[in-house]
Amino acid sequence: MEVVIDGELVRSSSGEGFRAFALSANGRIAEHATLMDASNLANTVNAAAVWQIASVVVAQKHLADISQKLGEVIRSVDEIQKYMHAERRARIVATHMYLQQATESISGGELSVALRMELESCERSLLEIQEHLFLEYQQKSSERILATETFGTEQLTKDLVLRYEALESLVKDISLCLKTRVLAWHVLALYPGEPQLKLARQSDILRSIDKFDSLKQLLKDALATDLPKITAIFNSQKTLDERCGRVRDRSTIVEMLLESSRSTSRDHAKNVEQLLLAHDRPMSLMCELNNLQLSGLRSMEVVV
Repeated sequence: MEVVIDGELVRSSSGEGFRAFALSANGRIAEHATLMDASNLANTVNAAAVWQIASVVVAQKHLADISQKLGEVIRSVDEIQKYMHAERRARIVATHMYLQQATESISGGELSVALRMELESCERSLLEIQEHLFLEYQQKSSERILATETFGTEQLTKDLVLRYEALESLVKDISLCLKTRVLAWHVLALYPGEPQLKLARQSDILRSIDKFDSLKQLLKDALATDLPKITAIFNSQKTLDERCGRVRDRSTIVEMLLESSRSTSRDHAKNVEQLLLAHDRPMSLMCELNNLQLSGLRSMEVVV
């Protein structure tokens, strides 16, 4: 309601709120307040501006979490740069750099439409890279590696080990791509509205993470095919066992990395989900008006 009165309202005896009258110098009621319909006031205040600022206030609460995840992605990029193809590396790193700009923009109090739309471009780019990586992993794991030696298995063993080293680097690439997708989804979630799009993106990211199980099965199938190839009448059983062990060890490393990447990616997605639940909890904001113009907005945090 709009309060109209000549004088200051009297505070209630409990100290919470005010009474609808003002007192004169001798302590008597000088005037009762008139409570007017606030429709005119509501029309004067720019509701869009209030909503924009309120969204920024809520979004800024989560910037520390985003900054932490950006740091994790930076470390991941540094660790696997030497393994990634130049084009894929450049695109993932560029997306990461853009997300840094996005968080700086939000921190500065801006939720721009242009930035919001660019997030869709980031998602399309990361999806393209992700599917390319999955396809390359499938091709590499099912690639036929034949023995080229007449009497031994040394070169065959080297070729098989190289296969599993390549699979290892692909798993690292996939893990980084998924981490970046989760981060982009987090930034998207700071924008108000579009709940169905956010849920659909979350579901797709979780489905992508579940694909690690199918990658693990491809790995087991490849190993089951590769080990029987390491046989030759001119190699001792000890030599054959040692070479089978080398291939099996490399496969075990890839399997452990698949499990670790799946678990880590799921944890990241779960953390973002929990933050979004906290983000969506009701929050009290106080609007500050100056001559019926919005001049500030403050969070009314509950202090226990």
